[in-house]
Amino acid sequence: MTESSNALATAAVRRPRLRRPPPPVRRPLWWYALGLCGLVFALRWGHASWTAGRAELQFVGAPGADSVPELELTFFPAQLAFAAPSPPPPLGSLQVAPGVAAAAVGADLVPDEAVVRYRGAGLGTGFAFVRRGVPNAPIRLQQPGSLRGRVFVRRAVSAFGSSQEFTLPVAGAEILAMGGGEHGVPLASAASDALGRFELQGFDSSLRSLSLRVRAPSHVLLHHDLQRTAEAWPAAELELEATTPRPGQLLTPPEILPRSLRILARGLPGVEALPDTRGQFVLDHVEATGTPRLLVHGLPPGFAQLPVQSLPGKPLVVEVIAAAVVRGQVRDRVTGAPMAGVLVWSGDGDAVRADDDGRFVLDRLLPGPNELTAQWRKTLRRKANDLVRVGTAAFELRAGEVRTDCVIHID
Repeated sequence: MTESSNALATAAVRRPRLRRPPPPVRRPLWWYALGLCGLVFALRWGHASWTAGRAELQFVGAPGADSVPELELTFFPAQLAFAAPSPPPPLGSLQVAPGVAAAAVGADLVPDEAVVRYRGAGLGTGFAFVRRGVPNAPIRLQQPGSLRGRVFVRRAVSAFGSSQEFTLPVAGAEILAMGGGEHGVPLASAASDALGRFELQGFDSSLRSLSLRVRAPSHVLLHHDLQRTAEAWPAAELELEATTPRPGQLLTPPEILPRSLRILARGLPGVEALPDTRGQFVLDHVEATGTPRLLVHGLPPGFAQLPVQSLPGKPLVVEVIAAAVVRGQVRDRVTGAPMAGVLVWSGDGDAVRADDDGRFVLDRLLPGPNELTAQWRKTLRRKANDLVRVGTAAFELRAGEVRTDCVIHID
């Protein structure tokens, strides 16, 4: 037998050795608990990072409804600006398809917080406060509600040594139902008939209170808060007061069209006037003895208005002039580090928010002495008051000046 034949015979006799599998690794229970905690943390962190820049809204169908109908969502600023019209201009809108019970919106519609007005076929128009990056309560849709009332004025007549008082209806008055108070968002509107009667329809039937704004020519604007009883809305008896409209003149540089601006009465939400092409306007709905300060809304950057107050029986002239512009940065006084998100303003002007590098621009400052104020605020959960830090900087400015070296230190 050859060597090759012996090798084959030996290989045929040999059998493969079976290896035992290694014993299973026994890990303690805490190891599995740690892994589970890590998985939960990763999922929650991933969800939080996705929702940090969005506001998630959920809708619950109205009682008796099979599904959520198509919804029209309109977003408004959550805080009142005294230099803005009332109701405020919307931030934007969004359509939600039928049967969709959720929506996610970004910072363009909900900067930090906002008021969303929702309406749809067969639903009562309602509103809700929403925040971005935090869980929002589900919005429960409701059937539409209604209320009735009348608008009138009182008159006193003296005859034969006696005085008698009676009421007269006000026809053509505009009644606006607002949610969230006199600075809120519009939910429904109506007009009074020849007898002063009206009916408001279409607002959320679950609301417990409404603010009614009543506006009629040559009458003082009225805000009336109405509370719902346990069963229904009471009849709204809305008494107006007569007044005299005040004509005025808006003076603007040639590059600004007067018709693109609005005249607002500070502290009187809803009182405004629209100038014509020549700048003439009529301020109505102000008390006969009222002296409101007037604000021009809609000015482009680089322009400001001179302070003016409306006085009874006095000429009313509002003038727009070239403004000064200040660009700067907000810093911590101790560390010198830029501070993001700080509010900056001058006097009674609009506030702007510093960007991530603490930089800001104020482009409608009046010539002369100006004091800029920067305010940083932090909400403390376990304390009643917020933590507030403030800094100021004073400047003498000229018309048309652009200043870029402004630094405001926060104490």
